[in-house]
Amino acid sequence: MSCSLRPTAKGIVWSGFALCAVLFICRMSIRVSCFGRPFVEDYLMLAALILMLASTIMSQLFLRYIYQMEGVSNGALPPPDFLEETAKGLRGFLSMMYLSYVGIWLVKLNFLLFFRRFGHHVPKYRITWWIVLLFNLGAGATCIALIDLKCTLSPPNLLFPNCSNTAFIKRISTTTNISAGLDAAGDALSTILSSIPNKVSNECLQMHG
Repeated sequence: MSCSLRPTAKGIVWSGFALCAVLFICRMSIRVSCFGRPFVEDYLMLAALILMLASTIMSQLFLRYIYQMEGVSNGALPPPDFLEETAKGLRGFLSMMYLSYVGIWLVKLNFLLFFRRFGHHVPKYRITWWIVLLFNLGAGATCIALIDLKCTLSPPNLLFPNCSNTAFIKRISTTTNISAGLDAAGDALSTILSSIPNKVSNECLQMHG
């Protein structure tokens, strides 16, 4: 990423966070005005917003090292402390990944808790809800466990031997595909779950119509 684009990227990141913060404030205002109190999922969203803020701050502190890596890979001369700064950048990127993953799954749990109220009176729905919840929790734990530590936590002198070989590239590709698949599967199950109460209501209306 060129130097001229960095301020634009920072502006996009902070604008995104500001938009999320405004939407959360609006959500909390509606909750309090309509129900008199926030719900459990609102606290989950607050935690996710805090993690998003932490991730945004981390990006401002450490992404310059990633930009430097990109510049060197494109032919720029590396500075004398290039390996040390690259190691710092990768550790910062690792922290951002953890914060982002936990934040994403907090948002997923927020939706599941919201969906739970739709059909908590239906036994089959409650069982299905627990299955979807456990799947999403397991998927989130698996995605976090798959984050590569050998490269990001390598000492500077072992950084490129550990992070540029063919085996590492294949491993990253495989873990990325697994994480994306688990993420998509969890979202698909949550979407199916949200549609069940409507089907149950329609069936009841047809039976008593």
